[in-house]
Amino acid sequence: MDLQALFSALQPSLSADQGGAAAAAGAAAAAEETAAAPAGPVECTRPGAVAALHAGSWQQLAERRCAPDAQVASCTKDMGWQWSWAAQPPACGARQFSDAELRQRLAGKSVALLGDSHTRAMYTYLTRMLNGTFSSAIDVFSKGWNSDSWHGNSSTGARVAAPAAADLHVQLLWHTAVPQIRDVLKKMHQQQQYPEVVILSLGNWYHQLNKTEAQLEADLAELAGVVASLDAAARAAGRDILWLQVTLPTRIHGRSSVSTWNTPPALIPRYNAILRASPLVHPAGPVLLLDLHALAEPCLVWCSPDGLHANAAVNAVAIQIMANLLGLPRQ
Repeated sequence: MDLQALFSALQPSLSADQGGAAAAAGAAAAAEETAAAPAGPVECTRPGAVAALHAGSWQQLAERRCAPDAQVASCTKDMGWQWSWAAQPPACGARQFSDAELRQRLAGKSVALLGDSHTRAMYTYLTRMLNGTFSSAIDVFSKGWNSDSWHGNSSTGARVAAPAAADLHVQLLWHTAVPQIRDVLKKMHQQQQYPEVVILSLGNWYHQLNKTEAQLEADLAELAGVVASLDAAARAAGRDILWLQVTLPTRIHGRSSVSTWNTPPALIPRYNAILRASPLVHPAGPVLLLDLHALAEPCLVWCSPDGLHANAAVNAVAIQIMANLLGLPRQ
């Protein structure tokens, strides 16, 4: 579905990014499991499988090729790391999608990423995977504070100038506060725009905007009603939205001035606790966690380029989790 008209109407005028928050440093061992495999059988629905799809560990590669002896979610050989699921074989038929397979998974679909620099990073790496430039641009970290859109051909990965001629649609709508995202979703509802995937990044800027944790909780509660209404309208129209909300990676003190000084270190885990307890999140709401914090926590020594954001390898795992969830039933 093409969201270009909505994107054009909502593209914000933005000031420069003030960055993220400071946090205590220290990373766990690189091979430490991100999460243990769930005990017992896994229900192969989106809510039932999401924990199993996050359960795994990073392995350092001995040479510049992907190890053949494990079914991996992602292998970023140019960075020397792969991430394998804890369960072998992986739960619910999960697998790593090649760039061409990812394009086919998303063919005829729209992905809308709403939020701050964490969704901007995911937008950048997703579009690079779709157009085949992920490996060649592996060390190039995205910067910028504007919305963007990418429309492409699912067969070739080529960018298409006219959105109506494309069958892949990825939109980044940059916003730093929850009420802005609420208004975008309200307009989607009014215009009957139902992307197949919506990825949210919420709360990261609240300290910089002089907003309290209580305000974040209140804003999320209000957003939950808007999300529920849009989700119900999409289902009534025969559409099914995969809702995902990213968590915030730990900040690394000293890696950059922004990660060190902009926000008190203790706020990031508190923000994550608020996000996890939000009425947006399953089972209270339809949103599932895309847990960047858990994926990045064991590898912060190498996978956080600026002390704020997860790098290409972590985002690649998150994108593979998204693609696998998209192939599962809602319930």
